[in-house]
Amino acid sequence: MQDRLEGLDRATLGFWRATNVVSWSGLAVAIAVIIHQSWIHLVPRIASNWFGGVLGFDLNVREGFAPRGFGTFWFVYPRYVAKGIGELIIGFAIGGIVGAKVWKKQWLVAAVAALGYVLVATFFIEYTIRYLPIGPTAGGGEGGFGLKQHGLSGTGWPGVVYDLVGILAIVTAGLWARHVARKGT
Repeated sequence: MQDRLEGLDRATLGFWRATNVVSWSGLAVAIAVIIHQSWIHLVPRIASNWFGGVLGFDLNVREGFAPRGFGTFWFVYPRYVAKGIGELIIGFAIGGIVGAKVWKKQWLVAAVAALGYVLVATFFIEYTIRYLPIGPTAGGGEGGFGLKQHGLSGTGWPGVVYDLVGILAIVTAGLWARHVARKGT
């Protein structure tokens, strides 16, 4: 059919395809950011209500240098689990939108849209709190105060690993978009 189309028709069809991909991908990324922001505010409230304030944490904070006791497995593990669940939810949202609305290569478009979301979250939403030493405390431990720092600088490997949890969103989005597209045809 496309061989019989004239030049203007092919250009119009190409423009429509490009607009389709860009608009639905952009909407999916915007919804992913909204879900991310809702998730990071909801989870700490639920955790503090369920566990009496013991698990009060911020999901936007990457792991950086922290005073003793704050880098332990049981302090860090719940944050990774909560972030992972959030990334899966976001992957399903992106994959559902792109899989239902984009015309071709839904899995690739969804994976790229999810990568766009992960980059936005990594570079513009998430931050690091670095604890700067200010001298020993009365109990003999290290003193310090938190300094907010945006970007990846200063977190080292723990911050990179925390951001790599976003791969769950990328893989989930691609697979779910493929599933939704196959089911729709």
